[in-house]
Amino acid sequence: MNSYEVRRYPMGVAVIGPIPIDELLALTRAWKKEGLNWCDAVIAGHLKASFVVCKKRDSDLWRAELGLTEKGKEAKGVTLSLGV
Repeated sequence: MNSYEVRRYPMGVAVIGPIPIDELLALTRAWKKEGLNWCDAVIAGHLKASFVVCKKRDSDLWRAELGLTEKGKEAKGVTLSLGV
């Protein structure tokens, strides 16, 4: 039984709820093909998601769009290795 939800946003995806590792591996392979290579805990916290995956270069833009950064500050995220 799946108890998670994947929500698509213009700059990435958010996963809500617990996710089985096998399904996470399949999703990370698909996201890697889309160029999604960055996991951002700050955005995830704002969206009340388990985690958020986006392109590293979009992290600052997405944070700014959500009002989570001050202009000129670099986003600090958690690197997600997608070499699966």
